Amino acid sequence: MKRHKTPIYMAASLILLLTALGVLGPVYGQLQQSGGSGTTVTATQSGTWNISNISGTVSLPTGAATAAKQPALGTAGSPSADVITVQGASSMTALATAPKTACGLTAFTPAWQSVPTSSTALTSTTSCVVAILLTNTNSSAQTITVTDGQVSAVTILSSFSIPANSQVTLPFYGSQMTSGIKWTAGGSGLTGTVVAYQ
Repeated sequence: MKRHKTPIYMAASLILLLTALGVLGPVYGQLQQSGGSGTTVTATQSGTWNISNISGTVSLPTGAATAAKQPALGTAGSPSADVITVQGASSMTALATAPKTACGLTAFTPAWQSVPTSSTALTSTTSCVVAILLTNTNSSAQTITVTDGQVSAVTILSSFSIPANSQVTLPFYGSQMTSGIKWTAGGSGLTGTVVAYQ
């Protein structure tokens, strides 16, 4: 008796043939696993550390480089001075450093004080101002005017309004105020300070 090959028989034969040849390999089901304790993978960093031109506090493994360098304040050119040390390295302490400016190396940070209502010099020394901080304790807005100390003064802030019962920090990013800093409040109740280098 002769067997007739049905379409189902022929399709099954074709699938077996293609599977044997690896053509239908991607059709296989994925292996899945659930439960179990899992495994631990440990990664190790090797190679060199490049910590040039960074600032702040850096924590590195024992034996890593121990200081970052950047140009000394008030100088130009290639890195020349250690400006930070690494926390945790034996016999080393982190240093507080100032940003590089066109002014000197001396920090000028007067205590908080009432801003006078007539133009008054905070300092007569050319200063690179990082920020001016102001607090208005009034129930209404107050204004402040800030100029440099030149004979023909340059106005930095003109009647700048500080909202009621608020504090404002105005960043100046080390910009230079020639011959000092003068300020004037529009009314009482305004206190302030500056962060600068001279």
